[in-house]
Amino acid sequence: MAKSRGLQTIQRIAEHGADAASREVAARLRSLHAEEERLRQVRAYLEHYETLCTTSAAGLTIATIQSRRQFVTRLRDAVERQSQVVEEQRIRHLQGVERWRDARSRALGLQRFNERVRQRQAERLRRHDQAALDEIAQRRR
Repeated sequence: MAKSRGLQTIQRIAEHGADAASREVAARLRSLHAEEERLRQVRAYLEHYETLCTTSAAGLTIATIQSRRQFVTRLRDAVERQSQVVEEQRIRHLQGVERWRDARSRALGLQRFNERVRQRQAERLRRHDQAALDEIAQRRR
């Protein structure tokens, strides 16, 4: 019986690890979505300013035009950096999913093993009880 309790404890620890990995996956997914949203925003700003630079240059000074172009260049750099951040977050999320799958698989394996152990113990107990009943029946004869 103590062996069974030890196995149950190990199973609970494995389940706790799987739950923690699940929470980590959820947090990484939220972070990925936030970074993807930032990327969409920066791309929208870039598109807006690229359009602004190409359509309304009439009447602007050279310094203003150069300033807008420099700003567009900085926005392109920001899009590139944010794209890298998104890709890093995507990789971290996928790694977290793999850790969760491994942890969940271990927990489920332990759960199945513990169930088999409990079934074997119940069967041994049933056989023992049946043998005791058979012995009592033999004595009465």
